Amino acid sequence: MNWYRLLLSFCCILITCTAFSQLKFNVKSMPDAGTYGVFVKPCGDLTPSANTITGSAQVTLVLPMGNDVASVSQYAGLWQQNATVSGPDEAPNKNYFSFGFLTDNPQIVLEAGKETLLFTFEINGSSTSPELLDNEHDPFAAFPNSLNSNPGNEMSILDVAVNPIGYYYYAGNYSEDDPNSCTVTVDTTVVEPIDSTDIEPVDTTDMEPVDTTTTNGENPTATLNEIGSGFYFSISPNPASDWIKVEFTNKGNKDSGRVRLFTANGVSIGEMKRDGQQKMKWNVSELPSGLYFLSFESDGRVMQRERFVKH
Repeated sequence: MNWYRLLLSFCCILITCTAFSQLKFNVKSMPDAGTYGVFVKPCGDLTPSANTITGSAQVTLVLPMGNDVASVSQYAGLWQQNATVSGPDEAPNKNYFSFGFLTDNPQIVLEAGKETLLFTFEINGSSTSPELLDNEHDPFAAFPNSLNSNPGNEMSILDVAVNPIGYYYYAGNYSEDDPNSCTVTVDTTVVEPIDSTDIEPVDTTDMEPVDTTTTNGENPTATLNEIGSGFYFSISPNPASDWIKVEFTNKGNKDSGRVRLFTANGVSIGEMKRDGQQKMKWNVSELPSGLYFLSFESDGRVMQRERFVKH
């Protein structure tokens, strides 16, 4: 996550982001007894539009040993509990529960000065209140750690309806008891771009042009079955300028099929065959700036579809 935050910070400089464009997290009890909610809130003078795109996000909760997270309910974005660490060497009396952002469905809608509920959960164990991990001070958040794990809170959102494009990012946690906790100082340090000389060019010999014409003028994917449920791949970086990397999860690492590239209006403009590779790279440097979709299709079914932004 650290290298990804570094890259996005550099992208922020390139697209001239608005000052005070930070997002903060909070976890608090809900009206239903025993239920807690994770919220995100725009801070400073941020006024997002309704046309935002969440590129990546992660939430890590911290609880004392003997407690577990259960009964997760989704409200904004689709979240998956993808890592649980109990009693690492750095914090032997704590449990860490990391939730990864999968898709922006239902969309994470931000409103100026208001909280957006991301998901709720319950706690199995002794009576206690959950906390959000402190990226800067929690000993287990330092990388590398004893388990080579990657806990932490992170969020990056693009706002494509403002000019210049808005880039909103996670900047800490806030508390309702402290009215100043959502006031932040903008870090204007210029981040050096990541050296891309070690990025291997993609082998395009297996890339085939796609016939985007149809007999009825409909979306070329209309004949495919409905989208499957599951998290098969991730895209990085997002936003992208030159290359995107498609990395398959354990759930999808043995499936064959094809990865297809679509414009924002659903026109297929290319594809790559997949025969079980865990990682694939795609050169997007020649694409016009805008919103695109990637889909992984196997056995005539769309297993997963994700969107990304091309600078």
